[in-house]
Amino acid sequence: FYIVDKLGLLQSNCSYEEEQSPFVRSSQELTEWQVENTTKISLLEVVSQAKPSVLIGVSNQSNLCSSVDIFLLR
Repeated sequence: FYIVDKLGLLQSNCSYEEEQSPFVRSSQELTEWQVENTTKISLLEVVSQAKPSVLIGVSNQSNLCSSVDIFLLR
């Protein structure tokens, strides 16, 4: 699974909190991904590249993405 926080996808080449470490993805496994900024991979880029079948949203940030955005990435 993939976790995206306010700084983007949790990955090994970026800063993260110690308690987040079990959820950090290896930057090596993301080298083939087509993204705008490899150090700040957005939620929409994760959905586009990982093609998840389930999306669980837990956020206190409104308007992070729209249902149309997610639908278009199916």
